[in-house]
Amino acid sequence: MKEVNHIITMKQYIGEKECKEINELQEIVILNDNVNLKLELDFKLEIQNNSEGSKKKINEFLYYVDDVLVAYLGISCFGGNIAELNGMTHPEWRRKGIFKKTL
Repeated sequence: MKEVNHIITMKQYIGEKECKEINELQEIVILNDNVNLKLELDFKLEIQNNSEGSKKKINEFLYYVDDVLVAYLGISCFGGNIAELNGMTHPEWRRKGIFKKTL
């Protein structure tokens, strides 16, 4: 049996590399599940680029298996004490407790 390398990364902000990985995973999930996802990546990038305050918070959880993103959990804060969680898991990696590990 092949040994698999699992890594959970908590990001203060996402960069272009992470956005590309998240978008690739999103395409797989959309094709597999025929769903619409509201990940707010463009919004998050714009806020990060325009505000130093937003870089002080950990808002993104990325789960990698052998350097491939297989799950993503993002937290969007729109002011006050209201937050929105959005996430997705690659279809082949579902029902394995990945989100339990990120929280």
